[in-house]
Amino acid sequence: MPKSKDKKDNLIDRIIKLHLYLLILFIPLIFFINTETIFSLPKLIALRVFSISAVFFILFKYFKTEKIVFKKTKGLWILGLWTLSLVLSTIFSINHFTSIFGQYGRFQGFLTIFNFLLITIFVTQFFQKKDFGKIINFSIFTATLVALYGLLQYFNFFDLIHFNGLWSDSPQNRVFSTVGHANHLGAYLSAHLLLLIYYKNPQTLKDKKYLKIVSLLLLIVLFITVIILTASRGALVALVISTIFLLILKFIKYRNHFKPKTYKILIISFSILVLVGLITYIYKDNLQKLSIVSRTNQTIEVIQKGHIPDRISFLESAWKIFIDHPLLGTGLSTFRDAYSMYRQANFYIEGPGNAMYITTPESAHNLYADILATQGIFGLIAYLILIAFTLDFFIRKYHQANLEDEKYYLALIGALSIFLVQTLLNFTDLTNAFLFYLIISLAFSEASAVVERSRNFELKVPSFLVYISTFIFLLALLMIFNFSVLSPAKADFYLKKANMEVLQGQADLADYYYQKAIEAFPYEYSIYQSYADFLVQTGSQIQVDSPGNESDIVVASSQKVKYLEKSIDNYLKAIELNNHYPSTDHNLALTYLELAKVTKEEEYKNLSKQYYISAVNKSPNNPRYLYEYARKLHSDWGDIENSIKLLKKAIEIAPSYQEPQDYLNFLYKNYPIFQNPFK
Repeated sequence: MPKSKDKKDNLIDRIIKLHLYLLILFIPLIFFINTETIFSLPKLIALRVFSISAVFFILFKYFKTEKIVFKKTKGLWILGLWTLSLVLSTIFSINHFTSIFGQYGRFQGFLTIFNFLLITIFVTQFFQKKDFGKIINFSIFTATLVALYGLLQYFNFFDLIHFNGLWSDSPQNRVFSTVGHANHLGAYLSAHLLLLIYYKNPQTLKDKKYLKIVSLLLLIVLFITVIILTASRGALVALVISTIFLLILKFIKYRNHFKPKTYKILIISFSILVLVGLITYIYKDNLQKLSIVSRTNQTIEVIQKGHIPDRISFLESAWKIFIDHPLLGTGLSTFRDAYSMYRQANFYIEGPGNAMYITTPESAHNLYADILATQGIFGLIAYLILIAFTLDFFIRKYHQANLEDEKYYLALIGALSIFLVQTLLNFTDLTNAFLFYLIISLAFSEASAVVERSRNFELKVPSFLVYISTFIFLLALLMIFNFSVLSPAKADFYLKKANMEVLQGQADLADYYYQKAIEAFPYEYSIYQSYADFLVQTGSQIQVDSPGNESDIVVASSQKVKYLEKSIDNYLKAIELNNHYPSTDHNLALTYLELAKVTKEEEYKNLSKQYYISAVNKSPNNPRYLYEYARKLHSDWGDIENSIKLLKKAIEIAPSYQEPQDYLNFLYKNYPIFQNPFK
């Protein structure tokens, strides 16, 4: 009988452990074309579904054993400190919903990061060092599938990869595979490339050494090829710096044994450099066609024109945000919310039309600057302590390890270094964030082995409390599943359906799906804004001044007013939920002005002016809103003097912005009385 019970307990533990492997597999690989975000939300759903399922089985084990067991670990206070920084920055956030759920499309708010931290605790409690090799091997296996898909994607093997022309970039230009963005794919594969190179399972080398070497070389070539096809400069820089860092660690450990081999190493290194140089020179014309080369050339051209790279401008904005919110920042995940007020006049990107004036970055494109801006100095210190503990633990274990075990630590140090360097140049996504916390969890799990077993927490729970608490936890799991899985999933699905119906000209169906999306997730401002934009566009297609009988004109006018009023309601709701985006105020101002023209109501014109001013105030360094308001002041209010003042201010902010200058010249030409004699 005891053996049978042990088998059941072992089965539950194996099922619980299985969830981690499912996460390792599904988070990088899963995407769903019938959602608006395609990649982000499906990965988030996988994260939450498997996490909730794991908690369910842990709860089942608790129900069966009637006891709570918690394995204490060295450095647990560090996880607590990081969690505290997340909690405080969320409590004092400028937008609590964004901080809790994350920006729409990225979803890296408190719920997601706390979920990652739970995985760290989960690994600490249920995995031992003997499991770590399996975890790394399985992650490498998953990365191999991702790389293979990326290679096939580049050579156009799947119709699916086109995403019906709805994705931001062509995979023939920059491969994004199942991860969703080329930069994130590059970072993910670079981390696994170092895991692949440095981590070897000693047991597999005994009987299949040559087969292992050949397969290893093929995988290395595959990974490097796809990394190059991502055209991710951040990933390549991270790969180079991390490799150098690993070589330095190895040199420090074996510096007394390197002397006889010094010349050999120098000759081999020099030969490799010469070979790379010759290949580069011979194929320089072909290399120019690579996306990574063309992207670098574009950056150089921008600098030569006297502009700074956009990411430098983002860093300046992040610093300004930090200066105003030094302790706890603006709130977890709120960089995009805060950005408009801190937009720098030197922000410049190449793009059609007014691209750089309507672009709002989702982060500072530097994780550390992003944390400093959104979580303040307390958040950054907590994060750096978390990193320092993990790196220090792995490096110390590496120096203590024998020749067989040291490659495991070297591999993890390399993968972690990729993340740390790459996030200096970019923000992170769900796939790489999961990999980061997985590596962190291996450090904390192994650190738990140094804690005396007698210090672990174990509590026998009375049966009646087990029943009550199990019921409460099950109810809580159902509620969490509903609002963190079902609601956002339905909203994203309906939003995609709505946008597809818009493209196909099915306005009634689009309207229906927009409303379903709002009904599913009524706290997300961007859904209201998308719906309002659609209503304005649909209403603008109704002509009320075209020739026809009076009754038709009245009906058309009534329909147009209905659409405009409904769009205004949705814009106002978007502003109520998130009052940080000048674009919403600007669109609302335009809508009020259009409504004023149809109804001849002066009140709507006054409201229009109010929201034009609000748009300008929310982004004082953005010349676009000054220019748009100046045009309307002239055309709809006849206020030439103030229009000219706003145009001059727009030109002062962005001298290269041609449209305000053209409009100012137009006004001077038609109203010479306002001409500035000192101009």
